[in-house]
Amino acid sequence: MWGDSRTGNGRTDMDSLITAAAHALAGGDPLGALKRASLQDDAPALAVRGIAMAQLGDLVRAKAPLRSAARAFSPTDTIARATCLVDAPQKR
Repeated sequence: MWGDSRTGNGRTDMDSLITAAAHALAGGDPLGALKRASLQDDAPALAVRGIAMAQLGDLVRAKAPLRSAARAFSPTDTIARATCLVDAPQKR
């Protein structure tokens, strides 16, 4: 499994950072979420950054990471992809 700590790839540490960032978002702390997800460039981190920027009110900057996350998630990650598309700020 890719998140198995026995692989030695450091993936488990990154997953725990994303989990902590998601908890920060859920708790209303977008700055804390940005701090935890800022050094990663995988799909979940991009999604967290985009959602955090949207929560902070910076809708222009939120679009790029959310769109990148939607493209980066695999086609089988339909819920994650849909979340990025739904959370992406719309033009007005």
